[in-house]
Amino acid sequence: MQETLQLILTYVRMIWRFRWLALTGSFALCLAGWAFVVLMPNQYEVETRVYLDTRSLLRPILKGLAFDTDINRSTADLMRRTLLVRPNLEEVARKTDMDLKAKTPEDLERLLDSLAEEISVSGTSRDNIFLIGYIHTDPKLATKVVEAILNIFVEKS
Repeated sequence: MQETLQLILTYVRMIWRFRWLALTGSFALCLAGWAFVVLMPNQYEVETRVYLDTRSLLRPILKGLAFDTDINRSTADLMRRTLLVRPNLEEVARKTDMDLKAKTPEDLERLLDSLAEEISVSGTSRDNIFLIGYIHTDPKLATKVVEAILNIFVEKS
């Protein structure tokens, strides 16, 4: 016990001896962390919840393809595949004026590919409630994209 106490006292003396160095180092680390946070770009996430009546809309399509316990995940996958097809993504790009930034057809293809990757469609733990989300640095554009996807979903269903 005496040896352990002596070891602790030795460590306390060493810490006290280099306290100003430790304080200076921690202050420099805080300044670097604050600078990093200030320089990070803002990201805005827009998310909407959609209630989907799977019994009337998708039950005939999914009949025999999925078990009832797995219906929520299968429906979310089906929603994602039907919402994020090329014509719908082109319509979203037109409605949000994102297609104006694309100068060449390759730029438009890259834009549509990035939209397909960045738009998230997922099911929640609750029955028949699905989330459509998008993250972007411009809050207005993020809102427009989610609204466009939601409008396409409502119009097509």
